[in-house]
Amino acid sequence: MKLEKSRAGYIIALDKSRAGYWLVFERSRTGWDAYPPDLPGCGATGRTLAVTKRRMEWALTAHIRGTRQDRLPVSAPGPANTSNQPECHTAKW
Repeated sequence: MKLEKSRAGYIIALDKSRAGYWLVFERSRTGWDAYPPDLPGCGATGRTLAVTKRRMEWALTAHIRGTRQDRLPVSAPGPANTSNQPECHTAKW
């Protein structure tokens, strides 16, 4: 997992899900937040990065399954893109 630090000072990480979607993990005051930029409305939180990643995989699966059950189109996984994120720099942890 690649950790980066935004200009605003937030630690973020990019990782690829089992389904092929890029996931963004952001450090918060109480733990971590995660979301796939290609699937608006899908997200997860957790106290640790490992818990957040596990919850995000579950949320991603549930989101895709629910979208298909509603017979709506599911966005295809796109390339890693942080253009909608603050400018990132390598973080030293």
